[in-house]
Amino acid sequence: MDTMDKKIHERTIEVDTRTKDTRIKRIEAKRGDEIEFLAKGGPIWVIIPDTDLEFLGSQKSDDYIATDLWFAFRLHGDQNAKISVPDEYPDFEPDPSGEPGVKGTAEVYYFVICGNPGDAYPATGNSPPRMIIPPR
Repeated sequence: MDTMDKKIHERTIEVDTRTKDTRIKRIEAKRGDEIEFLAKGGPIWVIIPDTDLEFLGSQKSDDYIATDLWFAFRLHGDQNAKISVPDEYPDFEPDPSGEPGVKGTAEVYYFVICGNPGDAYPATGNSPPRMIIPPR
């Protein structure tokens, strides 16, 4: 399939720090999809422990940090940023020692920290905040 014909789905994760009821959710994203994080009210840090996902914002900023295992970005009030699931994102292989898992389906647990130093608190949800990426 030509990449021009491929439809990109967008998913949005909105965090409203004004309410203290910062419900974030589980989402499903396919290869090629974009996931938008939106900060309403105050600042948030988003921590993604999967460097196979791609950050689509400026990486030349104090608001972006990357290591070999994870990356994080800060959004100030009413800002947004996107990450994408690349087409070549690898399928998950369960632990051969018997660890449960659905072959091919990746679960990426992400973290959102709200507020400023001194009054920071984690965003919550009714399900652990994670991205489900099904196999090809």
